[in-house]
Amino acid sequence: MAELVSTSHGDEQGQNLACFFGRLRNPPVEVDTKGTEMPPLLEDTVIKFQSLSVAIDLEMKPFWDGYRAPLAMLGIRLNELRQNVWVLPTTTMPLCLPYANRCTHEQPPLDAICLAPSFTAGRDALQQDVVLKMVDRGTMEDHIYRFLAECKDLYNPLVFPFVLPPIAIIDSPYNFDLVAMPMWGSKYNLSELETVSEVLRFMHCTLTALAFLHEKRIVHRDIHETNIMIDWYCYTADPSVHSQGLHAHRRNSSVSYALHDFDLALQMPPETSLKDCRRPSIEAWIGKCLYHPTDAWQGEVDYNPFAFDVGCLGNLFIYHFAESITKAPLLALLFAKMTTPVIEERFSAADALAHQYWLAGIFALMLLKAAVSHLHVFEYRRNHQKCPREPNTRAHIMASCRICARNWTNESQRPSDGVPVSPLTSTIAPSSAGHIPARLHYVLRTEALPTPAATALHLKALVVMGAEMFRRKSRIHGSDTKWLLLTVDVNREFPKGTPVVITGYQALPVSPTPYPGQDVGQQRLTMANTIYRFKKLQVNKTRSYLRSDEQSREITPNKLALVRNGRPNPSASFAPRQLVYVVDRVPSVSSSQFGRVPIKEGIRAMVAGPTSKGGPTSVLQSSRRHTTGQPWVLWYAMETVTQDWVHCAGTASSTMLRDATGTPELAHFLNHLATHPAGFTLVDMVGQDNPDALRGGT
Repeated sequence: MAELVSTSHGDEQGQNLACFFGRLRNPPVEVDTKGTEMPPLLEDTVIKFQSLSVAIDLEMKPFWDGYRAPLAMLGIRLNELRQNVWVLPTTTMPLCLPYANRCTHEQPPLDAICLAPSFTAGRDALQQDVVLKMVDRGTMEDHIYRFLAECKDLYNPLVFPFVLPPIAIIDSPYNFDLVAMPMWGSKYNLSELETVSEVLRFMHCTLTALAFLHEKRIVHRDIHETNIMIDWYCYTADPSVHSQGLHAHRRNSSVSYALHDFDLALQMPPETSLKDCRRPSIEAWIGKCLYHPTDAWQGEVDYNPFAFDVGCLGNLFIYHFAESITKAPLLALLFAKMTTPVIEERFSAADALAHQYWLAGIFALMLLKAAVSHLHVFEYRRNHQKCPREPNTRAHIMASCRICARNWTNESQRPSDGVPVSPLTSTIAPSSAGHIPARLHYVLRTEALPTPAATALHLKALVVMGAEMFRRKSRIHGSDTKWLLLTVDVNREFPKGTPVVITGYQALPVSPTPYPGQDVGQQRLTMANTIYRFKKLQVNKTRSYLRSDEQSREITPNKLALVRNGRPNPSASFAPRQLVYVVDRVPSVSSSQFGRVPIKEGIRAMVAGPTSKGGPTSVLQSSRRHTTGQPWVLWYAMETVTQDWVHCAGTASSTMLRDATGTPELAHFLNHLATHPAGFTLVDMVGQDNPDALRGGT
């Protein structure tokens, strides 16, 4: 393979174009266009240019007209720009992949496509329709396109990996490149797939594409049906012609779908592990968030982007093809392993593709032709008042899952004992007893689904499989407690660094008001799309007071001292609220709250006054001597320690939380819990104690 052409942009070659063709039979080409003026962009980068409001017919027509002649020298002829649409010329005979098929209807005078200002349409040297996209030179997107141009499989129809490749990469004299790609179709609806075979074909193409990208260590990071093209296109103004043609093409077993759009993609070094790769968790909020899994919902500091891609694609399958499970229950196994919240157990893209091959091999011909209906199980609605049937969605899902459960008990639907079990799912494959496997039941357990309004932008399938992650009962020293740390001060009770546990969440709808970062109706700043409620475990200490028996004559001055371990004075007299130390054995105190509390020697108490029965001449017996003194009534202090969950009155986004595992703050907090176990202890009285005001004793 020849090296990329390096073009100098100095005075001598300032208006030259260098073209590197992705098709292997074409060598790199450089043309001299000194006599042609090619206008620059209105901004210095394509990204800035895309944020402008540009009139295509007025401002972009002179721009693209300046590139017509230079591109024609390279074999690419731009189409006519009429007002704000690109007119497609008469169709030609289709070629093999990576080119798509164009509708063969009788074309009216105007078949046109509307494109963004940074795109244009034309025809290459093979008379096939192409789309040219402006890409900033030197960016990750530019690097990925140049890398894909060197992948031979992308231009071999026999092993096409269903990734839309560049046909040509053209170096402009400025800081952007023009990437030419085959024109494919984007106007299709997954809810119109009619049979299990059509569903499996879509799943096969997308899984193959994702497995290919991950093998090349490319993370897509924007899995969405708008970034999946079909190898058929029709841009007629008659919608019935488009619908009939697309319907006929989908019935063809060779229909193909391809992943494209790498503006948010990232390529890792080839030695990167698919299982152990980690990236900052803030990157988990890149791209369209409709199918995002919950991998970064609990304040994790990093995440696995490859597993995240698989989770996004699995959620897309659940969103569109959940009803297919009623006809092909084994699909639930694939959906479960692609979207499990346990990252270590989640399929890789290659594993999911292998499992899909296994499923296609065991499905009978009648099953492949079985009709499927589609229900957008987790449909997002902007205005819930306009959706009176929304409460029925939950019941519909549950009914579908009950149908699926009955299918598993049906001998005709259940895999026989002779059917080989997939080695990738041997732990979750159905048993011959006909019961729903545990993992399958985990997916179908729709009773845990919240209402659609509670999860506006996020899949309720994620709520089903992630509910235990957010609502599990935490134990103080349990291994299943997920501690997070606050990175900001939420309020006075929840300052920065407080260990907390997530208790719930709520998804926020897309803001109807434009704001910086919002792009074509998509909320790009998705970190604030979900808010979390949380709680902390707080050690509370309360003091209560015990009063000795007022009729007891056993607490005499010879058992009390003014200093700890001091010598008692048998003839001493004390004043109320005076602090004394117990230096000899005294009676226990009975309490309705604490039971029988023994009074240990050395404890500091507070004098309440003389006993009600003892007089100044009372004589008390002692084993060693007779003493004369007045018996006293004492107050004792009890400290009760409780460990209580305190819920925060405020909320936090994911940026305000981080993982506490292994942090000194968490270690200090757990040590504090261990040194302050729940219970009650007899403690010293202090001068500030006022038991008469509380009367907490017996």
